[in-house]
Amino acid sequence: AATPGRWKAWTTGTTGGDPWFVAYAGCAIAQIHADDMQGEDRRKSDAVFIANAPADLGRILAAVEGLVELHEPVLQRQWGPHRPMCRHDSFDWPCPTINALAAALGPAPKTWKETL
Repeated sequence: AATPGRWKAWTTGTTGGDPWFVAYAGCAIAQIHADDMQGEDRRKSDAVFIANAPADLGRILAAVEGLVELHEPVLQRQWGPHRPMCRHDSFDWPCPTINALAAALGPAPKTWKETL
């Protein structure tokens, strides 16, 4: 598990010469060295990216979970043979949204396909 709480990106001083840190409660949890042959802007961007990662990942996971919940399979009982369909957009299950998520994230967990 990651260090809890809000992470912050900071440097100790001079532009172009000092490392960037990712810190929590004033204590460094990661360091990007100044001698890494990267420019100051790159080190700063990397530190900010790392510092924001826990909050960003939480928001991304919540969005994906919301999509999966919205696009859950239901059993169609109105026309023809009963078959699973997406609750949100009436496509056959799995719908294009779930297929896109599965393509980006890897195979869907069995629970998605075994819901019905």
